[in-house]
Amino acid sequence: RLLAPITSEVRHLRIKGKDHLVFSDAKGRIHVLDRRGAKRMAEGPDIGQGSQLIAANGGSDLRSTELVYLTKEGELRSTDMAGHNARIGHTEPGRFGVYPSGSDTRLWWLAGDSLWIRHPGGDLSLVPHGLLDVRQAMAIPGSGDGAWQLLAGAPPMLHLTDTRGALSMQPMKALCLAGIGDLDRDGGMDLVTVMPDGRLTAQRAAP
Repeated sequence: RLLAPITSEVRHLRIKGKDHLVFSDAKGRIHVLDRRGAKRMAEGPDIGQGSQLIAANGGSDLRSTELVYLTKEGELRSTDMAGHNARIGHTEPGRFGVYPSGSDTRLWWLAGDSLWIRHPGGDLSLVPHGLLDVRQAMAIPGSGDGAWQLLAGAPPMLHLTDTRGALSMQPMKALCLAGIGDLDRDGGMDLVTVMPDGRLTAQRAAP
């Protein structure tokens, strides 16, 4: 039984053949349970009241598992289960995210108009997109770190770019980031987004 409500998604980790369920509560305390609800550790690290747990990357054992979280002041930070804490960067609510890359989870965030990526192991890289007033970003599924969609400008335009800053299609007017997939099963990539007049539009992305 918990003394404070759960305030994060429950993250599932498989470490040494055992299931670990990781989450944070309203007081900022990390909990680790097994599938039956029993504690895997007596007391997890404290990430601070008001912090948001974003990702959990399993290590070789539970103590080396890395947690990434956002403080209420907008600081992106990491900690292991022993409480060793480090600053990653600064962002604002809604301007960060995680995406899978193989067996790891990578973190991205916007700081002003800069798009940063944090790779497994803690290395950082900057995507040189050359755009101003970037509002939203998202890695394109299946591309690893190789392609991104960015919503930027006023009125907003949707851009597809690679990590060298080269655009892979002509920018298009849009109110939001696109849903991306192969709609007609022909092997090509299609974009679905909302136009400024409210219409839902599908478009073939340039190869």
